[in-house]
Amino acid sequence: MLSDGFDPIPPSFTVRNVTTWRIESSREQQFFQDYRYTLLTGAK
Repeated sequence: MLSDGFDPIPPSFTVRNVTTWRIESSREQQFFQDYRYTLLTGAK
């Protein structure tokens, strides 16, 4: 929010981007957890 009251980014756009980022981030974390688990179990 700028000092003159003009918000250059609509709140819905920001919320949608944050939600998308969080979903992608959790997918990556799940992938790395699965990958690490596969390496650990495959090494035995």
